[in-house]
Amino acid sequence: MKLCSSVGLLSTLVALPSTVLADQYHYGNLLVGGKAIGYGGAYVALADDQSAMHYNPAGLSFQANAKSASVNTLAFEDTEFKNVYTDGSDFARTSFSVVPGFLGISTSTGQWSYGSYFTVTDYSQERNDSSSNYELPATATTPGQSVIETVTYDFDNAAYKFGGALSYRLNDHWALGFSLSLKYIEQVLSQTSGAAITMYTPTGSFTS
Repeated sequence: MKLCSSVGLLSTLVALPSTVLADQYHYGNLLVGGKAIGYGGAYVALADDQSAMHYNPAGLSFQANAKSASVNTLAFEDTEFKNVYTDGSDFARTSFSVVPGFLGISTSTGQWSYGSYFTVTDYSQERNDSSSNYELPATATTPGQSVIETVTYDFDNAAYKFGGALSYRLNDHWALGFSLSLKYIEQVLSQTSGAAITMYTPTGSFTS
């Protein structure tokens, strides 16, 4: 009777549906490692090269070789904002950069594998300066105006990760992995906008 109850409880727990939630804090703008890029970043369970030190240190035990790895990442972003200026003009933001994605080296001794790595987990840089010049004709109540609107957007974003990893191979299918890393993140944003308006009156022009 007790056996049947236990089996029934186990079957119920296994049959219960599970919920998978998205986590914004694990999103990566740049993928790390050549093979990982080919898998779209879904590499934790498959990690078997030097980038395993970033994804899953236990995978270091199953690497095909112990050579250093270097991957370059090309990043390009183009964003356009509609009707930013008073005259209906648009403002475009563009960025283009090439950064090293991953540098690592490791070695194996018996059942142990260990190594160190440096990776750029995020990098972007923007320098945008845009302006719109237009004229507003005089009306019955306001004088004619010359308007210069400007928008400046400068952004620096970088995240660097340096660490080491150690793994112990239990058998052909299992391994234990340990890692320790330091991460540095820097974000600097400078954003300005404004307008210089020149009004033409019978007594002269005035700029504000």
